Amino acid sequence: MATLKYPPFKANATINEVANGRQTLKRGSQGEAVRLVQKALIDLAFSMPSGADGSFGGQTHAAVVQFQNKWGLTADGICGRETVAVLDVSIATHHGFIPNPTPQPVPASELQTLRFWINAFIPDPSISPDVKPAPGASAGGSMVTVPWPFNAYLKRCCK
Repeated sequence: MATLKYPPFKANATINEVANGRQTLKRGSQGEAVRLVQKALIDLAFSMPSGADGSFGGQTHAAVVQFQNKWGLTADGICGRETVAVLDVSIATHHGFIPNPTPQPVPASELQTLRFWINAFIPDPSISPDVKPAPGASAGGSMVTVPWPFNAYLKRCCK
């Protein structure tokens, strides 16, 4: 059974059903659960010009897809178990119900690959096997995967 962190989500029976995989929120869904999801997305800076009206339409679908893309979830625009779980932690952290954790450094002995996104367009990713086009909403950007330790990468790419 899922344990939600954000009090408004925790208090809503429908969101609890979604969090436990017994229901989904999608286009056509209506009610307080939809309004809470919309409000959470708005609070997290996802665009929804019509506001939190409790009706899951095109704007809500688009905001959910953007949220899912941001977090690497299946971008289907449906609020299911995984989407609600990530949204719950995100909004609970945003409102201070979960302390924002201090990132712990990864020991060099455990680090094998470093991936980072750059906000740039690399016109010919074939230049390096380490450069891949960014997926989804990041289209146009590039992802660079650099093996650890860097000295092996630098020897190969920067002769």
